[in-house]
Amino acid sequence: MTLHVVIPGLSAAAADSAEASRLLPELRRLLDCARGRVDEPDWRAALLRELSPAGGALPAPASVAAMALPPDVPAAAVWFAQPVHQIAGMSRVHLHPQGVLQLRPEECGQIAAAFNRDLGGAGTLHALGDGLLLATSDSANAQCDRTSGEEDPLHWCGRELSPEFPRLPPALRRLAAETEMWLHELPVNVGRTRRGLLPVTRLWLWGGASCLPRNAVAAAPGWAAAGTDPLLHGLAAMGVCHEPRAASGLAQWAPGERGVAVLTVPAEEGQAGLQALDTQWFAPLREALEQCHHEQIVLRLGASRWQLRRPGWLRRWRRALGAGSTRAAAAR
Repeated sequence: MTLHVVIPGLSAAAADSAEASRLLPELRRLLDCARGRVDEPDWRAALLRELSPAGGALPAPASVAAMALPPDVPAAAVWFAQPVHQIAGMSRVHLHPQGVLQLRPEECGQIAAAFNRDLGGAGTLHALGDGLLLATSDSANAQCDRTSGEEDPLHWCGRELSPEFPRLPPALRRLAAETEMWLHELPVNVGRTRRGLLPVTRLWLWGGASCLPRNAVAAAPGWAAAGTDPLLHGLAAMGVCHEPRAASGLAQWAPGERGVAVLTVPAEEGQAGLQALDTQWFAPLREALEQCHHEQIVLRLGASRWQLRRPGWLRRWRRALGAGSTRAAAAR
């Protein structure tokens, strides 16, 4: 059985840094078991493809996440609205290397309430958890095809944003520009700055999709889930996975249990949060591989994916193959 572990806020570049090697020694050992790294522009879409039954397909990630909204919310179209910190210079704009922000649930709630009060004429903002918000429109004419929005901002951390950004329909482009000015003096940002945290300078709208009918459910849950990402709650509402539990560590998973865990590291926890990941997740994951508790473990850090295997099996197989070839040659 496959276990998927996703840590969107820990990028591959951060994991490769000297600081991470000091704080996350078990992660370094775990990645030594990897078959290779693959970069993904959208980890949620990639995860949905892997969770879907053979021959089946799941809809756009934003559509799935919207299934976690209360059933009485009028919504025809939905976008992710990720809080980010971008930096505007004299001639260019780039996303801060740690610019995809993990907000507290109460911060998300405050931003959503203030947006709906001040700017809600063009849509509604919903706080679902994990520092991620959803923007919805109840207009049946909303432009919501998946090419009308941007990519997952994780793909742009530390990179310059091209001049055509944001790639949005005109109405959403105007709303995005208005939101950037509105965020400047928001009390949430004043509090974050006082605590030494990056303020929210933009709500990155992306992944536009049509909302699903409420009867779009699977036959029975097949996956365990842990974490607070809206995608997991949407999958639970659709019957694809069980209701997510707290992501407190690998010890809560039975050997061989298939599932998906989405983990967060709040900025306030700093080094202690990273070290907790190492002891509660990375060390047990390596042990689970060595003891063959899971057929496969897929690890996603930021926008990168690793497939993990039991360490040493390939070397033993090659030695056995070589020894067999030597004996065969001697026999001839």
